Amino acid sequence: MKKKILARLLAASLSIGSLIFNPIVDAAIKNYIGFDDTSYVGELESQEIVRLRAIDKAKRNAQEKAGVYLASYSRSSNFRLTDDEIVTVTNNIVDVINVQCEPELVEAGNRQFIVYKATVEVSIDTDGINDWLRRQEEDRQRFVRQNKEALRTASENDERLAMLKDRAENISTEKERTDLKREFDVLDKEFLSNQKVEEGDKYLYDRDYGKAVDAYFEAIELNPTNKTAKISLFALSFVYGVDQSAYDLKKATEFVNGNDTSHYDKNKLKTAIEKEQQRTIAYCTYIIELDPGSAASYERRGTAYYNHRDYEQALTDFNKAIELDPDYAAAYFERGWVYKKLGDEPRAQADFAKARALGYVFEQDFSMRQK
Repeated sequence: MKKKILARLLAASLSIGSLIFNPIVDAAIKNYIGFDDTSYVGELESQEIVRLRAIDKAKRNAQEKAGVYLASYSRSSNFRLTDDEIVTVTNNIVDVINVQCEPELVEAGNRQFIVYKATVEVSIDTDGINDWLRRQEEDRQRFVRQNKEALRTASENDERLAMLKDRAENISTEKERTDLKREFDVLDKEFLSNQKVEEGDKYLYDRDYGKAVDAYFEAIELNPTNKTAKISLFALSFVYGVDQSAYDLKKATEFVNGNDTSHYDKNKLKTAIEKEQQRTIAYCTYIIELDPGSAASYERRGTAYYNHRDYEQALTDFNKAIELDPDYAAAYFERGWVYKKLGDEPRAQADFAKARALGYVFEQDFSMRQK
């Protein structure tokens, strides 16, 4: 009896289908092109960083256009997403499909200078709204905060860059030039570090925790004072169940506020994450051993495999759940997401439609519904 109770508790805790809604059957994939340019002020700057800045601005321009479309789509589909959620979803689900950036010599009065002109094309799939709504409210709010922080730091870096370029117009001594060059170098490293944080946030959104850890540590290597990257590492430890016993509050505070990262072991953190993922799968397998004829058990283990990006194993479990219960709407819905990740869009949409036909409906108040 105790084992059955434990099995039910574990099954409940591992189910991510807390938001039951009607998937977007008429999903659409749209492409948007962003443009921008960044001027090069000479030997004070690295041309490679100037090029990367131009690409980043063009990408943000494309993301803004994609966000306008996603907001319109969300309203027409009657989803209750805030403006912050729209921006967060957009920035995390767009895929860059083409980048072009070339320098051009520009004349202005008696001056000549180089401008890097960038064009970035991105693709956005409105099914990303489905994935967003499947997440817990706490997760959604955390990603909103991360995205707002990324936008804030990018804007702050841009403002400081503009001030440095203004100062570059009026330098008159070699000392001024040397000092300004040093400031440009610091600002460029902060820019690259912030880029790595955004990369880590995107990996985190995609549940690729190992790559997220790598990106955050690269951000810290570029800028040891990057608190955002450090706090994100602790978020991985606490929120995603990684053992945090080795990091007491004093050390955590020292880590976030200081420059010393020697006590924080990247490999140890990644190993802990991997063990936690394996533990989740083991729990699900234990549930199946208790009740091998339960379609729900296979559906929940399939969900666990999906969350750990093992799509082939997830597909096997969802197929088994449907074999045991051909009318199991949630299994069709989850399998649809696996097909989508595997690039089989027709089967994904067919499973979404089947789930809806079986009663997998969206509730506007995002409340729980018993299966």
